[in-house]
Amino acid sequence: MPKVLVVDDEKSAQDSLKQLLKENYDVVTALSGEEAFKVLNEENPDLVLLDVLLPGMGGIEVLKRVRSLKPDTQVIMITGQEKVKTAVEAIKLGAFDYIHKPFEINELLGLVKRALQQRQLRDEMDHLRGQLKKSRQFDSIVGNSPKMLDLFQTITRVMNSNSNVLITGESGTGKELVARAIHYNGNRKEKPFVVVHTSAVPDKLLESELFGHEKGSFTGAIQRKDGTLEIANGGTLFLDEIGDMPLELQSKLLRAIQEKEFRRVGGTESIKVDVRFVAATNKNLEKAIKDGSFREDLYYRLTVVPVVLAPLRERREDIPLLVYHFLDRYRTGANVKVEGFSQEAMEALQVYDWPGNVREVQNAVENLVVMMDHSIIHIEDLPQQIRMHQLQKTIFDRSTGQGASLHDIVAAFEKQIIEEALRKCNGVFTRASKLLGTTRRILKYRIDQLHIQIPKGQRIKSEGSSPEPEGSAEDSARISSENSL
Repeated sequence: MPKVLVVDDEKSAQDSLKQLLKENYDVVTALSGEEAFKVLNEENPDLVLLDVLLPGMGGIEVLKRVRSLKPDTQVIMITGQEKVKTAVEAIKLGAFDYIHKPFEINELLGLVKRALQQRQLRDEMDHLRGQLKKSRQFDSIVGNSPKMLDLFQTITRVMNSNSNVLITGESGTGKELVARAIHYNGNRKEKPFVVVHTSAVPDKLLESELFGHEKGSFTGAIQRKDGTLEIANGGTLFLDEIGDMPLELQSKLLRAIQEKEFRRVGGTESIKVDVRFVAATNKNLEKAIKDGSFREDLYYRLTVVPVVLAPLRERREDIPLLVYHFLDRYRTGANVKVEGFSQEAMEALQVYDWPGNVREVQNAVENLVVMMDHSIIHIEDLPQQIRMHQLQKTIFDRSTGQGASLHDIVAAFEKQIIEEALRKCNGVFTRASKLLGTTRRILKYRIDQLHIQIPKGQRIKSEGSSPEPEGSAEDSARISSENSL
């Protein structure tokens, strides 16, 4: 069980807190700041409940030393004084939160639970970042799943050869990253790496882009231009989306690969080159061969070493690593508060299918870093398509083929709707209840029943100067009716 240290100079207060917490936590105690540090070193607690008013060394000074000696230990301050200045100082010094005496039991238990959850999250984040460092074998290619380990082995085997490589995979799987890894870790790394995005160049200009042209060879050719084949001499030519290359150009490319020479458009001189070809496509080239849109001989010339990139949905264990890889990238040099993801949010990210693969993960994380103003990303902060996918999984578990109960389905759907309403209304309770067509009292009741956590900084707020009435007999009847559902 998580270990909690209670520091209070009143034995009765210690006993009360110990009795309250002992069912779910291992509780140790100290009567003073000096004793607290002895227990802190011996027991290494996960959380400290620290009274502000202590004999000798005061609670604020104890907090400072705890944060210095055990920065990972969470601290909740307990005070009997309604001094805002003390509370603000405690938060600035690194306390997780504070609570005033006398306090509600559920309020304290909820605070302890959240503090320990954040501690666990930070431990998991540190672990993931440690894994991330180990998984970066080739620049920005991230992963430690079996399929990624196989990919790293393939790159290692082919990077020093001169054999042509064909990389296939869905859009967004990182084909160009793999091509760059092969080049920049191999024996051609000191020579040019030249990229031609075949689908982005108009068909009429693609021949000139590849082979270059002589002055006057066509209208607008006012001077000689070297092609990418010539520029890449000694290095690597990466042909992205090779499946979109026009059929008439494929035969010219085939000759250049076979003979290691070519002619510029409008030229008569043959130019010798030493180029390694790495091509990539998200199309099924074998099917394209059958329908006549891709040359079979070119396919085999390019596919000396085939590399197949798995979509992200087939290597879900890499998703947390990718998420933190992009989080660290976009946090660098930016004034952002985002530090990590809650367990529920990370689970939602892992079950989502990511049709856009790694590129979609990158865009989603960048958006969250820019838009969020709190440190931990929760499931309600995620893009709508990810949250809805998680809801569908709750309704029907695809892995086991077992459906959820009607009660669980309704509760999950209701929780999603309430969280969305609170998010849209920026935590303003009155507006959220109006948006949902209910009263503040019923909304508060359902939030409690569904264990919906209001994100920090988005405390429940009222709109207007006068609070809504606490409800009527009709409200009570509606609550009873909804509860029975």
